[in-house]
Amino acid sequence: MNKIIRYFNQNRKKIILGVAIIVSIIIFIQILNQMAKNQKEKNNTMIPQEDLSDLPIQSMITAETVDKETTQENVNLVEQFINLCNQGNSKEAYNMLSEECKTALFSTEEQFLKGYYNIIFTQTKLYGIQNFRNTSGYYTYQVKFYNDALATGKMQESGIYQDYITIDKKQNKLNINSFIRKQECNKTVEENGIQITVLSKEVYKEHEKYNILVKNNTQKTILIDTKKSTQSVYAIGSDNGRYDSFMSEIADNWLRIEKGFTKNYQLKINKIYNPSVTIRAICFSDIVTDEEMYKNEVESKERLKITINL
Repeated sequence: MNKIIRYFNQNRKKIILGVAIIVSIIIFIQILNQMAKNQKEKNNTMIPQEDLSDLPIQSMITAETVDKETTQENVNLVEQFINLCNQGNSKEAYNMLSEECKTALFSTEEQFLKGYYNIIFTQTKLYGIQNFRNTSGYYTYQVKFYNDALATGKMQESGIYQDYITIDKKQNKLNINSFIRKQECNKTVEENGIQITVLSKEVYKEHEKYNILVKNNTQKTILIDTKKSTQSVYAIGSDNGRYDSFMSEIADNWLRIEKGFTKNYQLKINKIYNPSVTIRAICFSDIVTDEEMYKNEVESKERLKITINL
């Protein structure tokens, strides 16, 4: 024991230096391992576009595939949009949006900045792209945005943002923020002096929105709905399924239409995007044809029902 102590005292500097070197090597190896792990996670968030076998050609919902050439073009377009946003070029990114998307969501670049760009691109984003659904020249991709953990030193979970970006191949433009497409309808029905026109619809990932005009050609003030039931205004799908509306989002006083007046409604239907099932009709089943009698509780319990076939 005395020999060990004497040896340590005689070689103290050498021993301490050796221990310090060993500890430094261990720490250096741990740092390299952590950097390699972070780089691997970073690489996993992005699609290596050089390898066509990894392109998102198959729909994650239907398993249907898109040819590699079209997929490569679509992915390049989405990546161009993301890169412009990452570079702070919001003007060029905004110009990549379709006119339908601008009209529905972001009519000005300022609205795009406030409602999308400033929410997602608070810093440079990594991303992952998956094929969601495709139909009639519209290709929808699920895009997940991630914070760069290697750059921030923080885990990625707190920085994930998901969007559904659709490519309109006719215009070669983008629809973002889960907006899929717009479609003209222009269908009109008139019964008992009440005329209802479905002008167009906007399809989103989680719902559909219908632009509807209701004109009162009667001599009475009418109510397009009483809100006594949450299921009185609904849509019927090509699958014969019933899809309820969000009438609660429409103000009560806007349901009242005086004689000779026309009102515009943005009617939201609770239908998740599925191109294989389309809405074939919209029904208003609780129309009051005389508001005065309704208020005085002397009208009959019967209501007018109008169905617009699309």
